[in-house]
Amino acid sequence: MSKKPHYKLSDLKYINHLFIRAVAKDIIFENVDFSKTIFESSYLKDCRFIRCNFEGAKFVSCNLQGSYFECCKFDYVIFEKTFVDDEIFECAPKLDNLKYKFARSLKLNYASIGDYIKSSKAVTIELEATKSHLKDSWLSGEEWYKLKYGGPKRRIEQFWKWTKVSILDFIWGNGESLWRLIRFNLIIFALLTVYDIFEKNNTNAFAIFKVFTIEIPGNYFGLKLKNNNYFEYYDDWLNLILVITRLVSFGLLMSIILKKYNRR
Repeated sequence: MSKKPHYKLSDLKYINHLFIRAVAKDIIFENVDFSKTIFESSYLKDCRFIRCNFEGAKFVSCNLQGSYFECCKFDYVIFEKTFVDDEIFECAPKLDNLKYKFARSLKLNYASIGDYIKSSKAVTIELEATKSHLKDSWLSGEEWYKLKYGGPKRRIEQFWKWTKVSILDFIWGNGESLWRLIRFNLIIFALLTVYDIFEKNNTNAFAIFKVFTIEIPGNYFGLKLKNNNYFEYYDDWLNLILVITRLVSFGLLMSIILKKYNRR
């Protein structure tokens, strides 16, 4: 915490209040209840919020830069066009179903003010919380999940949702990870290399390495190599799968570039 003097407010209740153009600077708020309170066009600069309750609160067009939140409650909070440091993620709700809603609100908030780096961080947290929540919704034996997702039909639906999210997360991080898309294609190359070893009875380490790094990638990306007949042993169904996979991979790559690296 900064050594500059701070005015301290503690053990107060501002429940269901509306603050318009509120201004606070270098103030410590400790054990203050701001639940269901709306902050509109407010300036809360370099403040410290310690064990404060913001459940159901809403921040609209506010400036919270430099403010620090410690052990605060942010269940069901909404942020709109608000400048806030990403340290606020340290106060994310513990429950996954609340955590992904918290991260989603911040994701949309950061995107609305053009801060795509923090928005990307919010997306990562949102996806992890969503995947964990979906897993618990069909697997957990906790009472809350039993009441909301009771019955085989609901559990199967949640299992299918979790499966889709997990597969997409593995392939390309749900649009957030270029490395995972590269890894996915490297796994395909590795599987094709193993297939080649069994089909060609190839035991030469250098030849295997060449197949993995040159022959298979070249054929996969449609490049003309010297030995164009090398992969004649591929069945038609395998060639079809590889063409579809290649097209999908290129589509996912373009989506990642446009989504993550394009800055308006």
